[in-house]
Amino acid sequence: MRHLLLLLVTPLVAVAAPVPKEKLSPEERLKKYWGKGVLPDDKCSAKAEASGLTLASEGGYRPELFGTPFGSDAGVRTEWQATGDFEAAVKMVATTEPSHTARRSRKDARIRSGLYVGGQDVPGFVWLGRQLRADEDRGRQLFDNALWRQEAGTGSRMGETKPGEESWVRFTRQGDKWTCGWSADGRKWTTWKVTSDLPDAVTVGVFLTHDADQKCEATFSAFSVTPLKNEK
Repeated sequence: MRHLLLLLVTPLVAVAAPVPKEKLSPEERLKKYWGKGVLPDDKCSAKAEASGLTLASEGGYRPELFGTPFGSDAGVRTEWQATGDFEAAVKMVATTEPSHTARRSRKDARIRSGLYVGGQDVPGFVWLGRQLRADEDRGRQLFDNALWRQEAGTGSRMGETKPGEESWVRFTRQGDKWTCGWSADGRKWTTWKVTSDLPDAVTVGVFLTHDADQKCEATFSAFSVTPLKNEK
């Protein structure tokens, strides 16, 4: 009688150890991933979470918060110091839409948010992002929500946007050349080139400015500042 020997073999499976979650306070996360938070007063906040960053202003009629986010205390913003050639990018997740009934300092109520490059005493600057406008004309509610670009004193519309629609903006500097761009999906980009004088060291960050008497928020994610090799 033949005896059959059944050999059971249990395969050895290597199981990777779970990656420990990063334990950072909101203040530590802000500094590590976004830079220094600049808050004009205690009614403004910069809340950094694992999912992204939310800049907020509790409202109040303060038209001084509508200035450019560099060279002054205007707006809520972050500051990251960049030197030499680099590429900066961020995903704009959502921004509060202004109300046509809000008190404001001009005909239109405006809320702006996005990516900026500039700094104290910097002669040239750029910001890319949203410019959301609301007005009431002859009883009609008018809204103009745009992706906007501004270099020094010149600004122009880049495309349409919705307050809760994700959009990407990007700034690249190599030598004295800037390449700016925006994208609806983070893959296909619309770009343009600018030549200007920027010092070697600049401030990069995200911002929220407004002149509307209402609570405003701007949420961002995937902020990055990547050093580049000079191709000269």
